[in-house]
Formats: sequence, C-alpha cells, structure tokens
Amino acid sequence: VVMLQEILEFESPLPVEFSEASLQATLEVAIDHCLPVASEHTISLELVVSDDLPSFQLDSQALQQAWILLIEGAIRASAPT
Repeated sequence: VVMLQEILEFESPLPVEFSEASLQATLEVAIDHCLPVASEHTISLELVVSDDLPSFQLDSQALQQAWILLIEGAIRASAPT
C-alpha cells in the first residue's frame, strides 16, 4: 500500500526543475533514504560510481524519487519471504 501511494505521488505532475547537478549526489541521497528498509530485510547497499562521472542537467528531486522507488522495490522483491 505504501509503495503504491509513493508511485501515485511520483506520477503526480510536478514542475520540472532542471539544474546542473551530480548524478552521484542524487544516488547517495536515495541510498541513504533506503538504508533503513534494506536493513530491515538484511540487505546491504553499496554505491560504486566512476570517479570522473560528470554533472548533468537534471531534476534532482524527481530523479531521487525515481531511484528511491526503484531501490525500495528491488529490496522488497529480493527479500526472503
């Protein structure tokens, strides 16, 4: 139910806010957000990115939301039942 609500919130039209930002930073925020859920399922998360990853024009908030939905979905799908 919570995941469905998060998906519906993500699909709500929001103004796009593009700016020069680090893809690594958006991933770090998403990973940090997902650590409690991963811990509950005894799953560890590790972010490994290239040292020379450039910045991009992106919507940090929207991308972080997308990463969080993907990561938490993967955690829930791979957790033992």
